[in-house]
Amino acid sequence: RIGNWVTVNGRGEWTKPAARGMRMRLRLINVANGRIFRLRFAGMRAAVVALDGQPVARPEAAEDIVLAPAQRADLIVDVVADEGGEAVILSRERDGDFAVASFPVEAGRAPRPEPFPALPPNAVPVPSTDEIAGAPVRELRMEGGAMGAMMSARADGAETDMRTLAGRGLVWALNGTAGMSEEPFAEIARGTVVRMALRNETAWPHGMHLHGHHFLEIDAGRAAALRDTTLVEPRETREIAFVADNPGDWLVHCHMLEHADGGMMTWIRVT
Repeated sequence: RIGNWVTVNGRGEWTKPAARGMRMRLRLINVANGRIFRLRFAGMRAAVVALDGQPVARPEAAEDIVLAPAQRADLIVDVVADEGGEAVILSRERDGDFAVASFPVEAGRAPRPEPFPALPPNAVPVPSTDEIAGAPVRELRMEGGAMGAMMSARADGAETDMRTLAGRGLVWALNGTAGMSEEPFAEIARGTVVRMALRNETAWPHGMHLHGHHFLEIDAGRAAALRDTTLVEPRETREIAFVADNPGDWLVHCHMLEHADGGMMTWIRVT
């Protein structure tokens, strides 16, 4: 359920004038319930400087970006379109691209030649390569949904058949449990390096979100960045690693919130 109308800052067909050569910082936040935004930039030169609120090590040039629900990206952009043209953020959809935000270009100056600045890092502990390699892998399996093979799952402490679960609105599960369990998925000593394999056994993508911590995507095929939400495609396994430095009970759930409400949530305890 992704809806059929996209708004930016509460408005459809969002627009704001910008001068040619203007350099600005844009913070893109996907607050949609279920839509994955696959965005493309035209008429602007862009670089990613932060993901999910955490600065990247160096600005990464970007012609496009993918944002699952709850994911964020900070960009530094130079407007390079000519006066009278437009700099545009486009959403790639099945029936073509359409503009979700546009910047009509006014008179200005030539685009800046100097490189994009990096942001100072935040004080977030980052596990080393050796620490990640030495950490045991904790697997979290995503199950259920249409075209899934889930026949039953535990709910409220009892194994329950799929028909009964569906009648209660529970059609998703993590590690065989639909909805919150009384016991945490993992109990972790503070300061421990945690390595998790998020295994998507469903036919649908899931934006998996961890509360209270930021993690490294250690197999994302690009420069590692700290995030708190990762997109796991159907039949894909994504590994993440983090230092459990924040004591408390923390949710782990799909941020397609209908999926979370339908059972795809669990929790960890850091002591």
